Amino acid sequence: MKRVTLPGGLEVWALNATDAGVLHQQIFVNGAYAGHGLTVRDGDCIFDCGANIGLCSLWLMRQHRGLRVFAFEPNPEVFEALKRNVPEAITLPFGLSDRAGRAELTYDPFVSSTGSIVPAPALDPGALAKDLGVPRAAAAAIGLVRRLARRTVTVPLRSLSDVVAEHHVDRIDLLKVDVEGVEAQVLAGLSDADWPKVRQAVVETSDVEGISKTLHDRGFQLAVDQEPFESIKALGLHNVYAVRR
Repeated sequence: MKRVTLPGGLEVWALNATDAGVLHQQIFVNGAYAGHGLTVRDGDCIFDCGANIGLCSLWLMRQHRGLRVFAFEPNPEVFEALKRNVPEAITLPFGLSDRAGRAELTYDPFVSSTGSIVPAPALDPGALAKDLGVPRAAAAAIGLVRRLARRTVTVPLRSLSDVVAEHHVDRIDLLKVDVEGVEAQVLAGLSDADWPKVRQAVVETSDVEGISKTLHDRGFQLAVDQEPFESIKALGLHNVYAVRR
Protein backbone atom coordinates (compact mmCIF):
# COMPACT_ATOMS: atom_id res chain seq x y z
CA MET A 1 0.00 0.00 0.00
CA LYS A 2 1.26 3.48 -0.87
CA ARG A 3 0.27 7.11 -0.68
CA VAL A 4 -0.95 8.29 -4.10
CA THR A 5 -1.57 11.84 -5.32
CA LEU A 6 -4.51 12.05 -7.73
CA PRO A 7 -5.49 14.87 -10.11
CA GLY A 8 -6.46 17.99 -8.22
CA GLY A 9 -4.05 17.16 -5.41
CA LEU A 10 -6.25 14.57 -3.67
CA GLU A 11 -4.05 12.17 -1.69
CA VAL A 12 -5.26 8.66 -0.91
CA TRP A 13 -3.90 5.29 0.15
CA ALA A 14 -4.02 2.63 -2.58
CA LEU A 15 -2.37 -0.58 -3.68
CA ASN A 16 -1.09 1.21 -6.80
CA ALA A 17 -1.42 4.56 -8.55
CA THR A 18 -2.88 3.26 -11.84
CA ASP A 19 -5.84 1.54 -10.21
CA ALA A 20 -6.54 4.58 -8.02
CA GLY A 21 -6.32 6.85 -11.06
CA VAL A 22 -8.90 4.85 -13.00
CA LEU A 23 -11.29 4.90 -10.05
CA HIS A 24 -10.78 8.64 -9.65
CA GLN A 25 -11.57 9.16 -13.35
CA GLN A 26 -14.75 7.08 -13.06
CA ILE A 27 -16.07 8.74 -9.91
CA PHE A 28 -14.67 12.27 -9.64
CA VAL A 29 -14.41 13.11 -13.35
CA ASN A 30 -16.98 11.00 -15.21
CA GLY A 31 -19.55 11.17 -12.42
CA ALA A 32 -20.43 7.48 -12.33
CA TYR A 33 -22.63 8.02 -9.26
CA ALA A 34 -24.19 11.35 -10.25
CA GLY A 35 -27.14 12.39 -12.39
CA HIS A 36 -29.86 10.09 -13.69
CA GLY A 37 -32.23 11.39 -11.02
CA LEU A 38 -29.99 10.54 -8.07
CA THR A 39 -30.03 13.01 -5.19
CA VAL A 40 -27.90 12.92 -2.05
CA ARG A 41 -28.52 15.34 0.82
CA ASP A 42 -26.72 16.26 4.02
CA GLY A 43 -27.30 13.61 6.67
CA ASP A 44 -28.21 10.82 4.24
CA CYS A 45 -27.37 7.16 4.83
CA ILE A 46 -25.13 5.60 2.17
CA PHE A 47 -24.34 1.92 1.63
CA ASP A 48 -21.15 1.63 -0.45
CA CYS A 49 -21.06 -2.06 -1.39
CA GLY A 50 -17.75 -2.92 -3.00
CA ALA A 51 -16.11 0.21 -1.65
CA ASN A 52 -12.55 -0.76 -2.65
CA ILE A 53 -10.27 2.06 -1.42
CA GLY A 54 -13.28 4.28 -0.69
CA LEU A 55 -13.30 6.85 -3.50
CA CYS A 56 -17.09 6.77 -3.92
CA SER A 57 -17.57 7.31 -0.18
CA LEU A 58 -14.90 10.01 -0.17
CA TRP A 59 -16.47 11.79 -3.16
CA LEU A 60 -19.86 11.87 -1.45
CA MET A 61 -18.48 12.98 1.91
CA ARG A 62 -16.60 15.86 0.29
CA GLN A 63 -19.90 17.16 -1.09
CA HIS A 64 -22.31 16.57 1.81
CA ARG A 65 -22.22 17.01 5.57
CA GLY A 66 -23.11 14.47 8.20
CA LEU A 67 -23.45 11.44 5.93
CA ARG A 68 -23.79 8.06 7.62
CA VAL A 69 -21.67 5.89 5.33
CA PHE A 70 -21.36 2.11 5.51
CA ALA A 71 -18.41 1.05 3.32
CA PHE A 72 -18.04 -2.69 2.61
CA GLU A 73 -14.75 -4.20 1.39
CA PRO A 74 -13.86 -7.90 1.83
CA ASN A 75 -10.26 -7.78 0.54
CA PRO A 76 -8.09 -7.41 3.69
CA GLU A 77 -5.28 -5.67 1.81
CA VAL A 78 -7.61 -3.13 0.21
CA PHE A 79 -9.59 -2.71 3.43
CA GLU A 80 -6.53 -1.20 5.12
CA ALA A 81 -6.50 1.56 2.49
CA LEU A 82 -10.26 2.05 2.84
CA LYS A 83 -10.00 2.60 6.60
CA ARG A 84 -7.31 5.24 6.12
CA ASN A 85 -9.09 7.03 3.29
CA VAL A 86 -12.51 7.33 4.93
CA PRO A 87 -12.00 7.21 8.72
CA GLU A 88 -15.39 8.90 9.23
CA ALA A 89 -17.22 6.00 7.58
CA ILE A 90 -18.37 2.75 9.18
CA THR A 91 -15.95 0.41 7.40
CA LEU A 92 -16.93 -3.26 7.31
CA PRO A 93 -14.36 -5.97 6.38
CA PHE A 94 -16.61 -8.51 4.67
CA GLY A 95 -18.38 -9.18 1.40
CA LEU A 96 -22.10 -9.27 0.78
CA SER A 97 -24.32 -12.06 -0.47
CA ASP A 98 -27.80 -13.47 0.08
CA ARG A 99 -26.69 -15.22 3.29
CA ALA A 100 -23.82 -15.38 5.75
CA GLY A 101 -20.88 -17.62 4.87
CA ARG A 102 -17.37 -17.59 3.46
CA ALA A 103 -15.97 -17.49 -0.07
CA GLU A 104 -12.70 -17.43 -1.99
CA LEU A 105 -11.94 -13.95 -3.37
CA THR A 106 -9.43 -13.74 -6.22
CA TYR A 107 -7.78 -10.44 -7.16
CA ASP A 108 -4.60 -9.01 -8.58
CA PRO A 109 -2.84 -6.15 -6.83
CA PHE A 110 -2.58 -4.12 -10.04
CA VAL A 111 -6.36 -3.82 -10.47
CA SER A 112 -7.71 -4.62 -7.03
CA SER A 113 -11.11 -3.16 -7.95
CA THR A 114 -11.79 -6.25 -10.09
CA GLY A 115 -11.44 -8.75 -7.21
CA SER A 116 -14.37 -11.16 -7.14
CA ILE A 117 -15.70 -14.33 -5.58
CA VAL A 118 -16.80 -15.54 -9.04
CA PRO A 119 -14.52 -16.19 -12.06
CA ALA A 120 -13.58 -12.99 -13.84
CA PRO A 121 -14.54 -12.72 -17.53
CA ALA A 122 -11.72 -12.59 -20.06
CA LEU A 123 -10.86 -9.11 -21.32
CA ASP A 124 -9.79 -8.48 -24.91
CA PRO A 125 -6.27 -6.95 -24.86
CA GLY A 126 -7.41 -4.54 -27.57
CA ALA A 127 -9.85 -2.87 -25.20
CA LEU A 128 -7.23 -2.56 -22.49
CA ALA A 129 -4.75 -1.15 -25.02
CA LYS A 130 -7.17 1.63 -25.96
CA ASP A 131 -7.86 2.54 -22.33
CA LEU A 132 -4.16 2.63 -21.42
CA GLY A 133 -2.98 4.18 -24.68
CA VAL A 134 -0.44 1.42 -25.34
CA PRO A 135 0.10 -1.08 -28.20
CA ARG A 136 -1.97 -4.26 -28.16
CA ALA A 137 1.15 -6.38 -27.53
CA ALA A 138 1.97 -4.30 -24.46
CA ALA A 139 -1.60 -4.68 -23.20
CA ALA A 140 -1.39 -8.45 -23.68
CA ALA A 141 1.84 -8.50 -21.65
CA ILE A 142 0.18 -6.47 -18.91
CA GLY A 143 -2.70 -8.94 -18.90
CA LEU A 144 -0.25 -11.86 -18.49
CA VAL A 145 1.50 -10.13 -15.58
CA ARG A 146 -1.86 -9.50 -13.94
CA ARG A 147 -2.87 -13.16 -14.27
CA LEU A 148 0.43 -14.33 -12.78
CA ALA A 149 0.09 -11.87 -9.87
CA ARG A 150 -3.37 -13.01 -8.84
CA ARG A 151 -3.94 -13.80 -5.20
CA THR A 152 -6.73 -15.68 -3.45
CA VAL A 153 -7.97 -15.05 0.06
CA THR A 154 -10.89 -16.46 2.05
CA VAL A 155 -13.33 -13.73 3.06
CA PRO A 156 -16.47 -13.65 5.23
CA LEU A 157 -19.87 -12.89 3.73
CA ARG A 158 -22.98 -11.39 5.28
CA SER A 159 -26.32 -10.13 3.99
CA LEU A 160 -27.45 -6.54 3.75
CA SER A 161 -30.38 -7.23 6.04
CA ASP A 162 -27.98 -8.57 8.70
CA VAL A 163 -26.21 -5.20 8.63
CA VAL A 164 -29.48 -3.24 8.62
CA ALA A 165 -30.62 -5.09 11.73
CA GLU A 166 -27.28 -4.91 13.58
CA HIS A 167 -26.86 -1.16 13.04
CA HIS A 168 -30.56 -0.27 13.37
CA VAL A 169 -30.69 1.29 9.91
CA ASP A 170 -34.10 2.80 9.22
CA ARG A 171 -33.32 4.10 5.70
CA ILE A 172 -30.77 3.73 2.91
CA ASP A 173 -30.77 6.88 0.82
CA LEU A 174 -28.29 5.52 -1.69
CA LEU A 175 -27.40 1.87 -2.19
CA LYS A 176 -24.30 1.71 -4.42
CA VAL A 177 -23.39 -1.81 -5.59
CA ASP A 178 -20.16 -2.53 -7.50
CA VAL A 179 -19.33 -6.13 -6.61
CA GLU A 180 -17.88 -7.70 -9.76
CA GLY A 181 -20.55 -10.17 -10.80
CA VAL A 182 -22.48 -10.94 -7.62
CA GLU A 183 -24.98 -8.07 -7.77
CA ALA A 184 -27.99 -10.38 -7.81
CA GLN A 185 -26.84 -12.17 -4.64
CA VAL A 186 -26.22 -8.85 -2.85
CA LEU A 187 -29.68 -7.55 -3.70
CA ALA A 188 -31.20 -10.90 -2.67
CA GLY A 189 -29.72 -10.27 0.77
CA LEU A 190 -32.28 -7.52 1.40
CA SER A 191 -35.45 -8.86 2.98
CA ASP A 192 -38.93 -7.85 1.84
CA ALA A 193 -39.22 -5.79 5.03
CA ASP A 194 -36.01 -3.85 4.28
CA TRP A 195 -36.52 -3.01 0.60
CA PRO A 196 -38.89 -0.06 1.37
CA LYS A 197 -36.03 1.55 3.30
CA VAL A 198 -34.04 1.98 0.07
CA ARG A 199 -34.70 5.36 -1.59
CA GLN A 200 -32.37 4.98 -4.57
CA ALA A 201 -29.66 2.70 -5.91
CA VAL A 202 -26.97 2.43 -8.55
CA VAL A 203 -25.72 -1.00 -9.57
CA GLU A 204 -22.86 -1.83 -11.94
CA THR A 205 -23.69 -5.04 -13.78
CA SER A 206 -23.44 -7.01 -16.99
CA ASP A 207 -26.88 -8.49 -16.25
CA VAL A 208 -28.83 -5.34 -17.05
CA GLU A 209 -32.06 -7.19 -17.74
CA GLY A 210 -32.04 -9.22 -14.52
CA ILE A 211 -30.98 -6.38 -12.21
CA SER A 212 -33.42 -3.98 -13.87
CA LYS A 213 -36.28 -6.40 -13.32
CA THR A 214 -35.38 -6.81 -9.64
CA LEU A 215 -35.32 -3.06 -9.09
CA HIS A 216 -38.40 -2.36 -11.20
CA ASP A 217 -40.38 -4.99 -9.31
CA ARG A 218 -39.34 -3.30 -6.05
CA GLY A 219 -40.88 -0.01 -7.13
CA PHE A 220 -38.03 1.90 -8.76
CA GLN A 221 -37.89 4.04 -11.87
CA LEU A 222 -34.79 3.13 -13.89
CA ALA A 223 -32.13 4.60 -16.16
CA VAL A 224 -29.20 2.73 -17.70
CA ASP A 225 -25.88 4.20 -18.79
CA GLN A 226 -22.40 2.99 -19.69
CA GLU A 227 -19.08 4.55 -18.76
CA PRO A 228 -16.78 5.63 -21.64
CA PHE A 229 -14.05 3.01 -21.16
CA GLU A 230 -13.33 0.41 -23.84
CA SER A 231 -12.78 -2.23 -21.13
CA ILE A 232 -16.21 -1.48 -19.67
CA LYS A 233 -17.82 -1.79 -23.10
CA ALA A 234 -15.97 -5.03 -23.87
CA LEU A 235 -17.22 -6.57 -20.62
CA GLY A 236 -20.77 -5.41 -21.26
CA LEU A 237 -20.94 -3.50 -17.98
CA HIS A 238 -23.58 -0.83 -17.39
CA ASN A 239 -24.74 1.22 -14.44
CA VAL A 240 -28.40 0.76 -13.56
CA TYR A 241 -29.74 3.83 -11.75
CA ALA A 242 -32.87 3.36 -9.65
CA VAL A 243 -34.99 6.03 -7.96
CA ARG A 244 -38.05 4.98 -6.00
CA ARG A 245 -41.28 5.91 -7.76
